[in-house]
Amino acid sequence: MVAQTGLLLMATALARDLSAAWLATGLAAGFLFWRRKRRLPDYALSAEQARETVRAGRRQVRQMRHLAIRIPERDMRQQINALADTAGLILDALERDPADIHRARRFLDYYLGTGVELIQRYVNLGEHRGANPEIEAAVERFGGLIQDLRATFEEQHTRLLRDEAFEFQVDADVMRKLMDLDGL
Repeated sequence: MVAQTGLLLMATALARDLSAAWLATGLAAGFLFWRRKRRLPDYALSAEQARETVRAGRRQVRQMRHLAIRIPERDMRQQINALADTAGLILDALERDPADIHRARRFLDYYLGTGVELIQRYVNLGEHRGANPEIEAAVERFGGLIQDLRATFEEQHTRLLRDEAFEFQVDADVMRKLMDLDGL
């Protein structure tokens, strides 16, 4: 009888501890869920901030195109215009879905601006071609850099399109499942 009472007391204490643990876990999960729903992600932008981000990118693309006009070599001018075209496609995708701006942050904050600065420096150095062998070598290496930069831009654009296609597929699958559940 004493052993049964001891087991009963232990079972009661264990049940009370488990209930307290479940309650604590439920409260913690509820708190985290509540906090997550109310707090915006760190990368969330207002509609105006998103528009301004895209506008700033478009200004840099226009600057890239204006610099290309000053380049006497036709193939280099075409490469820079192709780079600007790809940058424009990225900005079009970001304009369609501003929530993707955080995915393209490095493109916007570094690659686009630094690309424009390097093109500006190329134009400036190109005006002094032949004056110094080091300048000539730097100008010659720039073509490879532009090709690498364009490949980076194209990869960024592909990533954004892939994300857009995935989101589309998920939405289409949900719609189909809802129609199936409704018997339609």
